[in-house]
Amino acid sequence: MPARLLLVDDNAETCRYLSQWLTIELGDAVQVTTCLDRDSALEALRQQDPAFEIVVADLWLPDRSGARDVEGGIRILEEAQRQTPPPEVIIITGNSSADSALRASLTGAREYLVKPVDADRLVQLVREVIEERRQTPPEPVPSTEPEPEEAMIGTSPAMIEVMKALGRIAPTDADVLILGESGAGKELVARTLHANSRRADRPFVVVNCNAIPRELIEAELFGIERRVATEVDSRPGKFMEG
Repeated sequence: MPARLLLVDDNAETCRYLSQWLTIELGDAVQVTTCLDRDSALEALRQQDPAFEIVVADLWLPDRSGARDVEGGIRILEEAQRQTPPPEVIIITGNSSADSALRASLTGAREYLVKPVDADRLVQLVREVIEERRQTPPEPVPSTEPEPEEAMIGTSPAMIEVMKALGRIAPTDADVLILGESGAGKELVARTLHANSRRADRPFVVVNCNAIPRELIEAELFGIERRVATEVDSRPGKFMEG
């Protein structure tokens, strides 16, 4: 049975081109359904039986009346995550931003592609999904809403890649080392990562190790008892604050 793919873009030529390319490259392995607006795509997601396995959706989409929704693709992504099992979603956009890349990644998008879409890359992603689905049924993925304390902004390809990486890492328990020159924004990246993690309700503790004398680092990190220094009240260390 071919994999059922929903392609959503308000540009009919884009739909026609990508649909033909996918069919030429993947043949009978994929069956493509196209929608030109957000509402039609949401209805198709809810009504399709058997359900779609792959969704490729533009980020900015009109509703049925023609009014533009700059989060149309995100709404489709959120609806997809409610399916059981959820289809893999690939967001495509000509209006990329760090915020939308992070949100798409956190909400469960498999990939975030900037227009003009590399058709070969799209075919590769779809082929990977088809192969994975044939081997192992997917597990439902919970939706997560990012709520960073400070917004990271930017539209450069490098920034988009950073935000996609943060979206993939944030839901995990992985240890993360952030490298960069002074002033590059390492703490902002760390804050964004924390704000979108499962520990977002816990304290975010900043420690400037360069500002702590070597002889005080143990007390600063692990705390101090009154009996150790009678003129200083006991206090918890930075590790205890988390």
